Amino acid sequence: MGMLMSVLHALDSARVKECYEVLGKDCGLWTKGFDQIQKIVIHPAKIELTQEQIKAEQGSEEIKGCLAWRFNPKSLKEFFKRSETYEDSSPRHDYDYFPCHITGSFMLEGQKYTFEINGGGYFEIHDSKRKTYYLGCNLERYNDSGDIVSNPKCAKFLPDF
Repeated sequence: MGMLMSVLHALDSARVKECYEVLGKDCGLWTKGFDQIQKIVIHPAKIELTQEQIKAEQGSEEIKGCLAWRFNPKSLKEFFKRSETYEDSSPRHDYDYFPCHITGSFMLEGQKYTFEINGGGYFEIHDSKRKTYYLGCNLERYNDSGDIVSNPKCAKFLPDF
């Protein structure tokens, strides 16, 4: 069980066990800790709008929030560790979408991974064998009375819109 303790926090041990049973050593990222990532490259936030749309929206909170959004290697590792996996490749049900994303790459145990994080908190990590890992850290959560409230665990890493 010792090995499983250093596992990516996004997964519970049952899922990791299941992964090992199905994929064996090919579990890849699921069985490694994000603390171990190195050679982190983080590109500035990009806005997925045309120049005209950006001009029209120039003073908007969304554009300002996106342009001010930053990660450093320490905050990126922390954000990854707080994230959870989601099952399919469609985060649209659980996450907000913003026309704003940050891309980059990192090395882990000699393998290169690339990532793309949407301002809504969901992201994909791709390994060099083209396997995709889907994760997210939601801006909002449900409280005990079923109301939607801010989720400070994730919100502090995401653009302030």
